Amino acid sequence: MDYMQDDQPKPFDYVVVGAGFSGAYCAGQLAKRGFRVAIVDKARGTGGRLSSKRLSLDDQPIGFDLGAHSFEVSNANFDAYLKSRRDVVIQEGESRKRAYSLSRNSSFARGALGEATPYFGKRVLEARFEEGVWNLVLESREGKSALKATYCVLAAPPKQAAQILGEHHPLFGQLDAVEHEAQWVAMFALGSGSKPVAELRRLLSQEKINSDVVRDIVFDHDKQGRDKLEELEVVVVHAQPDWTLAQVDSDPEMVADRLLQEVASLIDKPFKELRDCILTKHVHRWLYARPKAAYRLASGYLSSAADNLLICGDYFTVNSEFGVESAFLSAHALLGMESGAK
Repeated sequence: MDYMQDDQPKPFDYVVVGAGFSGAYCAGQLAKRGFRVAIVDKARGTGGRLSSKRLSLDDQPIGFDLGAHSFEVSNANFDAYLKSRRDVVIQEGESRKRAYSLSRNSSFARGALGEATPYFGKRVLEARFEEGVWNLVLESREGKSALKATYCVLAAPPKQAAQILGEHHPLFGQLDAVEHEAQWVAMFALGSGSKPVAELRRLLSQEKINSDVVRDIVFDHDKQGRDKLEELEVVVVHAQPDWTLAQVDSDPEMVADRLLQEVASLIDKPFKELRDCILTKHVHRWLYARPKAAYRLASGYLSSAADNLLICGDYFTVNSEFGVESAFLSAHALLGMESGAK
């Protein structure tokens, strides 16, 4: 079947599938070297687990980080890259550095994209390597289209990458075997003058949240560079992985109520009192939040010379145990190999 071509006079040099940080950085660096690069993602923009969300409450825009609220920094190469960016805040901690973007964390991935050509809001239905060229079939609201490239870089979560390649590909088994933790995340917007806000801030002044349900609570707009909202506080609650696993298929409204109940318990307030302070909320389930350590692949990336295929992501064994940093180091290793090969 013939599909609409995406305004492509000749094949791209590279197509990168997945616009999380690993894919965005890889695409941007390849484009910087002079290659024609396309990047494809089913989402409407960059970010992956660094995605941000924008809502509106009574015509007031609310932006917040829906994924990782910050990311650890332990590797010298990653540290050097962050210092080269003017849109990143690096904070010194007692045990390690942490960083986040001045605006929203999705812009951290967007800033890495450079001159790569984005194809966002498009899902990869099929990817075939024929006669030295990758042929991708993409699906969007507008219908199906085709995209061609000499090399394909898979930077999507491993199980999604496996499905794109198909079960007959030699790398299918390795990719499909990788397991990630899931995580529920909920945003609650509260009136800034409400009593629970003060109690929440007191709770966060403690060293650690003691809960089997809640992993982190963040006042999103306390971050440097974020716009303060008039009479509004944006609180993002991250669930514990084990609790998420038990609730992975639960109704989002139920998940929001359960997380809110736990927060109420942590600040010793009645659930109804806290619930009545909520002006709006948003709930999201991440199926591929963090790679499980035991399932990391024992290399910095994967490559297949037979079909011009390259694979990178946060689930490879690199000199870091942290997600965003691992995504960077995997792409960095892949790019080093490509630099030597070309």
